[in-house]
Amino acid sequence: MIATQQDEQLIRLASAASLVEKLTGERPHVSTMHRWALRGSSGVRLKTKYALGAKRTTAAWVREFIDEVDLVRTGEVTPHPSELRSKKSRLSRIKAELDAELSR
Repeated sequence: MIATQQDEQLIRLASAASLVEKLTGERPHVSTMHRWALRGSSGVRLKTKYALGAKRTTAAWVREFIDEVDLVRTGEVTPHPSELRSKKSRLSRIKAELDAELSR
């Protein structure tokens, strides 16, 4: 696929939600877009850049994210091991915090 200038233009995550709607027929909430950028989905994160006071992405990165999540969920590829490690360490930290709270 040939990348167009529109594919490379940085857009706010709120605008990217309407792009997801065009691709999938469903519009995610802007908080979902931020969650995909911060924590990801199925071990895949939405690529972003911080520019002019906001996180931004591109149309190409959104399509890449959707395709990669599909590949992981269908079992065709596995998420990068660093993504799995970070998820496990985050869960371990949360569990330790909960245990500490419950022991008080």
